[in-house]
Amino acid sequence: MIISDQITQETPLEFIGRPIMMKVEENQKFDCVLLVDDDRATNFLNKRLLDRMGIVRTICVARNGEEAMEYLMKALAGERDFPTPDIILLDINMPLVNGWEFMDRYEEMPDDFKNSTAIYMLSTSLRESDLTKAEEHPLVRGFLPKPLTAEQVMKFT
Repeated sequence: MIISDQITQETPLEFIGRPIMMKVEENQKFDCVLLVDDDRATNFLNKRLLDRMGIVRTICVARNGEEAMEYLMKALAGERDFPTPDIILLDINMPLVNGWEFMDRYEEMPDDFKNSTAIYMLSTSLRESDLTKAEEHPLVRGFLPKPLTAEQVMKFT
């Protein structure tokens, strides 16, 4: 089950293993970004980058596609602590449910929900097949190599 916590910049890294919500300034560009990656360091760095850029009100983290789907089902149900993400940054290689398996499940979501969220594959994968699949997938807006950079994030705006 996904648990959301209100945190501050002083929150220790051990919380990164669970979905995390971090509030920033109210005048930001995006309401919510969902980071989906099994690597704690990557999630910490991506969350920190987004926070420092100051363009996201809420940053949520899921460690795999299964947790991400649980999160999205709660968002779809309108649960208060699970805002619908404007952007999903999705890793490809994860345990339980990988990025492509997540996308297969995501395709079954209602169209209005899918249309409200931009998905970017964020991966270290160098396989040509992953890049081609991302380029051809109608719900994937782009393929971004790790690590996430401010320049990549600025393309979202």
